[in-house]
Amino acid sequence: MLPKRLFIILMVLTTLGGCSRAESATVVTQSTLSPQPSFTSMPVATTPSAELLPSATPFPSVTPAPQVSGKTLDISSGHYTDDRSSAISVLASLFNAVNRKEYLRAYAYWEPQGQISGTSFSAFEAGYATTESVELRVGEVTVGAAAGNLYYAVPVSVSARSSSNQIERYVGCYELHLSQPAVQGVPPFQGIGIRKGMLKLAPSSQDASALLADACGSVGIETGQPLPAEPAYAPDDISALRYLDDRSDALQVLRSYYNAINRREYLRAYSYWESAAAAALLPAYEQFAAGYAETAAVGLAVGQIQADAGAGQYYYTLPVALLVTTTTGAEQTFAGCYQLHAANPAFQATPPFAPLNIISATIRQVENSVDIASLTSQACS
Repeated sequence: MLPKRLFIILMVLTTLGGCSRAESATVVTQSTLSPQPSFTSMPVATTPSAELLPSATPFPSVTPAPQVSGKTLDISSGHYTDDRSSAISVLASLFNAVNRKEYLRAYAYWEPQGQISGTSFSAFEAGYATTESVELRVGEVTVGAAAGNLYYAVPVSVSARSSSNQIERYVGCYELHLSQPAVQGVPPFQGIGIRKGMLKLAPSSQDASALLADACGSVGIETGQPLPAEPAYAPDDISALRYLDDRSDALQVLRSYYNAINRREYLRAYSYWESAAAAALLPAYEQFAAGYAETAAVGLAVGQIQADAGAGQYYYTLPVALLVTTTTGAEQTFAGCYQLHAANPAFQATPPFAPLNIISATIRQVENSVDIASLTSQACS
């Protein structure tokens, strides 16, 4: 049986304030690589290095989400997905967290001011007491815009298996929201979050594709325009054309960080720092953003990633090389070392959820002629 909180939250609809669907955008000045604090590196496993990326290009005001209409998503507990790059990836992350019993993380994907408002985490968690696993299938995503805000409607089919091995299928729709990152100017940054949702029991004999076609309309969630298919980006593409907000692993966090800088979404970049580390090591947000005033684009190469774990804590050390293009067209090369940290999501039990974050870094400028491979092999030495 679907747990009672997948549940009451999904069975109660809220109404968005009346807004005209007309999007606004703000152009933000570009920047130069601001100095970063130093840290002592830790020894520890490896991943292959990435190629240095070319300079970024101007970005569109609305970034399309990947279209996987009618497909079942891989949300199994065998991997970790914490990705807010698109509406679909947020829902995949939500149910991946449920399958991994990481309920505080699942709770975090809901907007505080949305449908879940007033529901305590303990009540939310208790709603999944009999849920053993969940499968998720999504239909065609639509998007509407209003005053710098984006609203996504995602039709879904959810199959839930209980601890007694009973399987029930539900069909419905989620609405997700994003305030355009480039116009967010006051911490904390708010990524794509779930605003509301509704599911209803569907007979297993009914065709899922047909049900998904009218899933949002059948539960009263407004839809917008269909999203176009997203280009097939290379995994290491951090250019401004792409929107990447992914904390699934340490490499993705750094890629997301520099993708935010390339898109001039400095509040999002600032948010990848753990709050205590940002307070201790970084300037105030306004000075942080101003530090990038002469940076047009950043390319990123990452060497071997070292990882260490103990007492429910995970630490990662990443050597990097950066190719910076300034607003005057000059190129600069930097080498550095980042350290990231996360507490085991399964052990986190008190809101707010703390994702994988940057906790320290050291960056230094080097000659442009220096070999990139040697930089990424020695940057954390």
